[in-house]
Amino acid sequence: PGLADVTVRNPDGASATLSQGFRYLPVPPTISGITPAEGEPGRLVLVKGANFRQGASVLIGANVAASAALLDPQTLQVMIPPGPPGPADVTVRNADGTEASLPGGFRYLAAAPVLTAASPNRGPATGGQLVTLSGDNFVAGATVSFGTVKAQQVNYVNAQTLQVTTPPSGTGTVAVTVPNPGGRSGSLT
Repeated sequence: PGLADVTVRNPDGASATLSQGFRYLPVPPTISGITPAEGEPGRLVLVKGANFRQGASVLIGANVAASAALLDPQTLQVMIPPGPPGPADVTVRNADGTEASLPGGFRYLAAAPVLTAASPNRGPATGGQLVTLSGDNFVAGATVSFGTVKAQQVNYVNAQTLQVTTPPSGTGTVAVTVPNPGGRSGSLT
């Protein structure tokens, strides 16, 4: 990319040159895919495509990746920056200003729920006991199971608290499991 002289030579050897008479434009990058195409912040991924150059930056959604290493003109190794759960556009911007985007090219997964306590931690086998689950990474729409029985009433309070009414079950101690939408789950044994 850049300016180039243009020279015309006649068969008799005479020539004329127009200094910087033609400008080569940079070839923009292209993105063909990301491997793996989903995960959490901090994960290393490979961005595949063409025409990547040294000094290229990568945006996942609106956030610039802190680490983007050029492995070859077709591959960048990128550490995923923080971002909210869901799809995010991937943009590669070369140092010359050319860029390419892949809409929804990466999907942020919600962190797996972490359960730390159930209060109270006992109730009648007939169910109906209101239990407050404490932990982290809960999302709206999470479900709760006591052993193998799914609770019908789950109230999302915030990312650290769920309130749930126990379902009828047999007697004994059971694990409490919270799967977030998207399949990631955590348990309290």
